[in-house]
This record gives sequence, structure tokens and C-alpha cells, in this order.
Amino acid sequence: MDTIVRKKIRIFYYSSALIAMAVVALAVTVPYFIDSRKNYDLLTSEIEASIIAASKRTLENSVTRTIQEIDTIRSSTLAEFKALCDAQAQAFSRLDAQAVQTLAEPRRDGSHPPPGTPLTLADAGIVIREQATGRVVWTNGRQDADAFTHIKPGEADAAFPVTATASMSQGMTVTLFFRSASLDAVAKERAKALIRAVRLDNDSYIWVNEIRNYAGGDGYAIRAVNPNLPETEGNPLSTNTPDIHGNLPYKEELDGINRDGELYFKYYFKKVNSMKITQKLSYAKLYKPFDWIVATGVYTDDIDALIQKRKKALTDAYKAQIHSFGILISVVFAVCAVLFFVFERRINAMVSSFISRLQEDDHELRDKNDRLAAAYAQLEQVAYHDFLTGLLNRYAMSDRAGEEFSRSARSGAPFCLILADIDNFKRINDTHGHDVGDVVLAKIARRLRTNLRQEDVAARWGGEEFLILAIDCDQDTGGILAEKLRSVVGGKPIRVGEDELHVTMTFGVAAYTPGKTFDEMLKDVDVCLYAGKQRGRNCVVADACRGAKAT
Repeated sequence: MDTIVRKKIRIFYYSSALIAMAVVALAVTVPYFIDSRKNYDLLTSEIEASIIAASKRTLENSVTRTIQEIDTIRSSTLAEFKALCDAQAQAFSRLDAQAVQTLAEPRRDGSHPPPGTPLTLADAGIVIREQATGRVVWTNGRQDADAFTHIKPGEADAAFPVTATASMSQGMTVTLFFRSASLDAVAKERAKALIRAVRLDNDSYIWVNEIRNYAGGDGYAIRAVNPNLPETEGNPLSTNTPDIHGNLPYKEELDGINRDGELYFKYYFKKVNSMKITQKLSYAKLYKPFDWIVATGVYTDDIDALIQKRKKALTDAYKAQIHSFGILISVVFAVCAVLFFVFERRINAMVSSFISRLQEDDHELRDKNDRLAAAYAQLEQVAYHDFLTGLLNRYAMSDRAGEEFSRSARSGAPFCLILADIDNFKRINDTHGHDVGDVVLAKIARRLRTNLRQEDVAARWGGEEFLILAIDCDQDTGGILAEKLRSVVGGKPIRVGEDELHVTMTFGVAAYTPGKTFDEMLKDVDVCLYAGKQRGRNCVVADACRGAKAT
């Protein structure tokens, strides 16, 4: 009887224990599975939105940066022709009116340069007036001279943004001028060359449509720049042109530009280096001074492929997590059952002690890892960055340049080295002290870093010298970038305390050619920098196939 009772108690005890473990296992696993599924569904739904949002930000940033570069080109073109006109007017001031007419009279056949011919001073409008009365004595008839002669001397007119006047002998004055449209034509050609050279990720590119009629219709615009279809540049566009699905993308684009000045929109277009036509997500923005719609885009099948890739990775991770958790629960259940049957109390005590020690060890290990990571980050900052300017130091820049040399050797991708030196920096140190000199170095470094492209790298090369690695940048683009940096540095004084220091920089530019070493490029760019110093500083000098020339 006692044996039967003991057996019944044992069966009841062990059955109850097994049922209790099963209930506990279900209580743990069911909420876990429900919560994991909710997290999986949430992450899956957010993947598409986050990738599309990131793609839109990238498109908008690319267009905005391009428009800023276009505006810089327009401003620099205006300044360039203003300086040329001033110099020519001063040269004419040493002549009499008859000599100026002889030098500047129109061509014998009365023709003007063909459309697209770069402007020179020979294209400038010239007017000679009596200084006392303002009466027009002679004009060369260029740059809409008839309209210009109706403007009173000294008055500003937006249609003629560049003028230069000088007094001559016999009570005469000579004025050189350019129409805004002529200057914009030069700036447009320069901007087009820059845009054609730009290449973005995933075969993306920048294109430009020039609006002729904001009301739309046939010929409302021309295709100004399109690296995907260069043979169609200059062709008229129509808001009535449909894509392969019957949408009217040009009308949608123009409506958005007229309404908001910018827009995101989708349409179907040919892929780069392919005859495949697929849907494209694009961002377009109006640059009003040129009536240019500047746009870029990414094909939605590329976005979809990335979304599916992310979703598949998330799904695989979720399945692996569930599978692992299921195995873990099964193993734990079996082990616990065996241990409960054999060593219930002892094993429970040992498990509790082990878990406690494991948690302590894990906490200690995490603390050590955190301290090690912080020490490594600080060591990396000291080893690779200049402490004063925050830019890369000479060692780090040499490593980065070596990587770019290897990449260009494999792919043929262009890049430039730009060496910049602060003009008369010793005078700043001698006059204001080395503390002020350190502030000047730090602020100039910040201006350079702020105005570089995201892919470019800047380093403090030594003393007051800075070395810039311009990625995917040929000779002309490197010169434009250096000119932009020179204008940024010299265009605004540097405030140190109560003092404002007018600081300028001289830039040397050298483009990579196959076979050249880093040291050879450094010699080339140093020669260009030295040439800039010899020419009076505050300029950009770039090398050519032979020797060096100023840009």
C-alpha cells in the first residue's frame, strides 16, 4: 500500500512539475513570439519609407549643391568681366577718341560672333560721350548699344550689370559694357561643362531643361544638359509629350515648378547605357536667373531592389531568431526536466549562482570594452587629425591619397590635388601673435571643410599649407573648386576679438595622370603654388599637359 501511495505521489509530483514547466514555457514563448512579430511587421513597414526618404534627401542635396555651384559660376563670371572691362577702360583712357574708334570698330563684314562663341573684350559694347554734355559721339553697336545710350551716365541698370567708364583727352569719356544676357550665356556654358562632368551613385546624373515659355506647350523648353542623351541636347521639349504609360512628365514638372519652384515626381525614362525604360523618381528645382530646371533622379527599380534586399535580410534574421529561440526553449525544457528529476534543488541553486556570476562578468566585460573603445577613439583622433584645425594630418592624408592612387589606377577615375597656402601668414604671426595665427588657421580650415564636396578630403599639410584631395575631379573642375575656395576664404574677413583680418590664399592645382606618383604630383602642385605666389598671391594656378598655367 505504501509503495502504491509513494508511486502515486511521485507520479502526481512529477506530472505536476512537467505541466508547470510547460505552462511557464508557454507563458514565456507566446508573448515573445507576439512581440517579435510586431517588431518585425513594424520594421518591415518602415524599411520602404526610410529608404525612399533617404533617396529623396540624396536627390535634393545633389540638386541644391549643383545650383549653388551654378550660382558661384555666375557670380565669378560677372566679376571676371568686370575686371576685364575696368582694365580695358583704363587702357583706353590713355588714347584719344579716334584711336579708340580705330581699335574697336566693328568687323569689316559687319558680322557678330556666331552663337555660342565665348565672349572676349572684342565683344564688349563701347560708347564714347562728351564728358560735359553726355552726348553720344560714337558707339560700336554691340551689346544692344542703342538701349545702353539711353541710360544716363552713372545710372545702374540690371540689363547691363558690367560697365566701366574712363576719361579720355579732349573732354571725352569711354564706356565699356556687357548685357546681362551675354554674361549669362558665358556662365551657362561654363555651368554646363561642370554639370556634364558630375557623376552620382548608381549611374545617376544631373540634367537641365531651359524654360522658354512658362505657360507650357510645344517648345516650352529645350534640353540644355542631359549626359544620358547628349545627342538630344538643344532639342525642343513639349508638355504634351507622354511617357510609355501615357503620363505627361514635362507638364507635371512645369506645373510643379510654376507652383512651388521645386517638386518630386515620377515618370518613365530610358536607363543609362541601356535601352530599358523604367520608372524614375526625380527631384527638380528652378534656378530662376537662367530659367533652368535643374534635376536628378533615381530609378525606382533600383530603390525596390534595395528595399527587397533589406526586407529579405530582416526576414532571414527574424526566422533565424525564431528558430534559435525555439531550439533554445526545447533544450531548456528538456534539460530542466532531467535536472528536475535528478537534482532539482541542487541544480536550481547552482543555476542561480551561475547566472549571478555570469551577469557580474558580463557587466565587468562591457565596462572594460567601453573604456577600451573610448581610449581607441581618442587615440585614433590624435593619430589621424591635426589638433588645431581638426583636419587630417599629413600622415593620414598620405594614406588617403595612396588609396585614391590605387583606385584611379584600377578604374581610371580622375582626381586632383589642391595645395593652398595662406598669404603673408608670417606677417599675421609677427603683427598679432601666434595665438591669433592659430585662430586664423582654425577658421580657414573650417571654411575649407564647409565648402568642400562631401567626397573631398582636406588636410593640414604643414604650417599654413593645406592639401585637398578632390575626388572624381578633372583639371577644369579642380580649378573651379579651387577658385570657389579662394573666393570663400578671401571674400569675408576673419574676426579675432575686436580685429578683422583680411586673409587670402594662393592655390595650386594638379590633376592625376596615369603613371604619376604621389610625390611627383606634390612637386607639380607645389610648382603651381609657387607660381601663384610669384604672380602676386590670392590666385589659382593649375598645371596643363606641359608646364603650368593660371586659371
